[in-house]
Amino acid sequence: MQSRFMTKKAVRNYTHQDKPITIYYYGDGKGKTTAALGLVLRAVGYDMKVLILQAIKGSWPSGEQASIARYLAKNVKIKTLGRGFIGIAHDKLPLYAHRKAACNAMKTARREIESGKWDIIVLDEFADLPTHKLVTIRNLVSLVTGARRKTDIIITGHRPIKLLISRAQLVSEIKKVKHPFDKGIIARRGLDF
Repeated sequence: MQSRFMTKKAVRNYTHQDKPITIYYYGDGKGKTTAALGLVLRAVGYDMKVLILQAIKGSWPSGEQASIARYLAKNVKIKTLGRGFIGIAHDKLPLYAHRKAACNAMKTARREIESGKWDIIVLDEFADLPTHKLVTIRNLVSLVTGARRKTDIIITGHRPIKLLISRAQLVSEIKKVKHPFDKGIIARRGLDF
């Protein structure tokens, strides 16, 4: 009797026969990065190689960094490339400092996408870069949908980008119904970071 599940090797071969896809999670609700990380966990189950690039988050520690270092370091690498949230909380940086970090994030993403060494690359918060006028929409869409790509891309952000929605193969809007922030409750370790 044949198993209804494919072997890791069969899944890996099947995955690489298909063209790479772009997944876009956007919206004002909580869960975009969480959804992306769920796919990362699934991919690691098939021994896939995953890179996570965070475009806006700053250098503070996060649960995902700790988990990856502790449990997933063989398959997953995470790089935080931003200088922190822009124009909110304790942001005292000039816009040019955020713009420089965004340019570096875009260069890093392009280099890693073109390297072909990753099965999946998560571009966390990259879709927020045009909202803050740190990069153009065209440059972002060109990065994500480039012809030389062999890697599946997951990109997250708050605002819908029509051009990205039209080019991505899977798009999910994460809509806020309620959020603790609305009542002044700050981010919680393990749930929000």
